[in-house]
This record gives sequence, structure tokens and C-alpha cells, in this order.
Amino acid sequence: MLFNRKKGGVKIFNLGKRPLPMKVSDLMTREVITVDTEETVKEIAIKMRDNRASIVLVVRNNELLGVITDRRLALGIGCQAKDASKIKAKELMLKNVVSVQFDTDLVEAAKIFEKYEIRYLPVLEEKKLVGIMSISNIADFIKEYIDSIFVEPGVREKKSIH
Repeated sequence: MLFNRKKGGVKIFNLGKRPLPMKVSDLMTREVITVDTEETVKEIAIKMRDNRASIVLVVRNNELLGVITDRRLALGIGCQAKDASKIKAKELMLKNVVSVQFDTDLVEAAKIFEKYEIRYLPVLEEKKLVGIMSISNIADFIKEYIDSIFVEPGVREKKSIH
């Protein structure tokens, strides 16, 4: 099954070639960049830069408390008169985080991305953080899946730009 944006939401197609991963756990990223509520914005910015991350998850005892995106970090620093080494994660984080369980269907996750207009979904097992799903995880998978159906093996590697 593939999904395609149409008026009214997500439309499902069954290509019937081979089964697609159907759960968030099949495509999620397990390596998550996390911070504690007491870490400073300066420390968070360095961690995000060093890990090339656009989001960090604020956790305590592996329980998700909030998120800080690169956009929120930039706007938060710019809008506060405080020094970045004095602003704590707990002051800047978004607390009402939309998340999914690791066994959520991919189609349901796609609907959540669209409904909330978000790029990332923290993945939980019960209340424990186990990964993160991004809209690009789904897009990359769809591209690979379509290539596996319509592009002959090796064709992509043989093409060269002169």
C-alpha cells in the first residue's frame, strides 16, 4: 500500500508487488538525540549542531517530556533577553507532544503527520521513548519502494553525468 496526498486526506493504493512495512517500528530511527530538562539552550544548540539534528527530545528516565526543534531554538533564543547559557530546556520545550506507539500502522502515522502538520513523531512503547519517525523516513521508503518496482536493478548505478 502506498499513500498519496489528495483532496480529503490520504488515499491508499495497493500495488500488490511485495508487502510494505506496515508499522512505525519498521521505519523509525532508534538513535534519538535526547536532552534533560536542566540542559541549557547553549548545550542543546551544540548537541544539535554536532549531531546534525533538527529536533531533540526532552526526557527524564526515558520518558518523553517535550521536544525542541531547531526553529524553536532559534526563535526562543532570539525572543528572550536572557543569555543562551541561562535558558533551560524546560523553559523552551514544547510540552504537548504528538507521539505514536511503536506498533502504530504507517498509514495512521501518515495521517497524523498530515493532521498536525508536523515533521517528526516521537515513538513510544507504553510511555518509554524508543525512537523517532520523520516524514522523510516515509518519503525515503516510498522512493526506494517505487524504484524497486519500476527501475531495473543496476540502472541507477550505471547512469553517469557527463
